[in-house]
Formats: sequence, C-alpha cells, structure tokens
Amino acid sequence: MLSAAPRAAQPARGEVTVMPPMPSSGPLELAEEHDAAGREDLAIPLYQTALAEPLPDERRVQVLLQLGSSLRNVGRVTEALAVLGEAAGLAPESVAPAAFRALALVSIGAAPRAVSELLAVVLQHVDDSLLGRYRRALTDADRRRRRADARLKPSCLEPVSATS
Repeated sequence: MLSAAPRAAQPARGEVTVMPPMPSSGPLELAEEHDAAGREDLAIPLYQTALAEPLPDERRVQVLLQLGSSLRNVGRVTEALAVLGEAAGLAPESVAPAAFRALALVSIGAAPRAVSELLAVVLQHVDDSLLGRYRRALTDADRRRRRADARLKPSCLEPVSATS
C-alpha cells in the first residue's frame, strides 16, 4: 500500500504564514531600486557604499553616473559635478558623463556652459558627415563663448577636460 507524502501544515483561518526572509540585496541593487522609485535620498548613501568596494571600471562609471544624477535630483549639484567629473575621467570615450554634467549645469543656471561642454564632447566623439561640415564654425563659436565666459568661472564649473 502506498502512503501519502506528508502535507505541509496549512495555516488556520486568520493566521498569517511567515515566509523566510529573502536574501538581502547588496547596496548597489538597493540603491538602484530606491533610485528607480524616486527615492534618491535613500539611494545616495547606498551608491557611496557600493563605490567603496572594488568594481570593474565600466560598472564604476555606471554607478558614478547614477550617483551624480541622484545628487543633482536632490539639489546637491556641486557634489554631482565632482562625481560626474570622476566618471568622465574613467570613461573619456563616452558622451554619457558630459550629458549628465550638462543637466547638472543647467540645474544651477549655467546653461551656456552646459551647451558648450556638451558641444565639445559631441564634436570630439560623434562622426557625422553633416556635423563634420560645420565642425569648424561650431568650434570657433564655442571658443569665443568660452573666452567671454572665462571671467565668471567658479571652480565647480571647470571643464572636465581641456578642449580646443
């Protein structure tokens, strides 16, 4: 005769079943969850904790971008600019740090500088025949704007890299 396998006890009506805890996510995964839910203030310290650990360069750049964006979103723009500058230093071939930096600059009312820095990166990294046709005119216009703006340059607005 076959015996039935023992059945798990069912909770009585009105009782709550307690599930075992889920394995905890690391600080980076939690930061990303908070960030995605619009809770940047909770994400920031978790991103900072994640950055204290060794990360592959590509992942470190991603985390720096996420941290910089979160800092900007909570109004800590000077810190955001520093973090985004670090990301740009680790990924000089990428346009992403300049894009996030431009958003941060616009947040503090420095839209002309944002456009200038983003334009410099686009001119350096984008290979487009039509853009190439106007590269010199765009570069000259940007250079003139930079010279005119040089007198009013707080240190947090220093360009990440020198462009000419």
